[in-house]
Order: sequence, then structure tokens, then C-alpha cells
Amino acid sequence: MKTPMQQMLELLEELLDSKPTRADQTRFETAIAKAKELMEEEENMIMDAYWEGGQWVPTHYSSCEKYYNETFNTEEE
Repeated sequence: MKTPMQQMLELLEELLDSKPTRADQTRFETAIAKAKELMEEEENMIMDAYWEGGQWVPTHYSSCEKYYNETFNTEEE
């Protein structure tokens, strides 16, 4: 499963690979950099939501990171 930001990053990278004009290439590169920055923020938000949702069950925060990696970290695909 991919997060919305991972899907957006893929789209931007595909557009960049499609040989855009020089001006568009710069725009895509800027958008890709921002998307990567936002992906880190999104990861933290997902892990925080997982943590908050499991407060009634004793959970170590590392299990939140494990959940994120198993569910959304699809780089090896």
C-alpha cells in the first residue's frame, strides 16, 4: 500500500522522466524535493495516529514505526 504522498512522488518522477521542457524540469525537481520533505511529515503523522489509537493497549513507540514500515514503506517493491 502506498500513501498519497508516495503516489504523488511517483507521478512527479514519471513526469520528470517524460522529458519535460527545461522550465518544467526545474518545477518538477522542486516539487519532488517538497514531496520528499512532506513524506517525512506524513510518516510522523501516521505513526502518531497509530500511537494515539493504541494508547489503551500498552505499546512501545517502535511498534508504530514498525507498523508504518510494514504498511507503507514500499521502496523494496
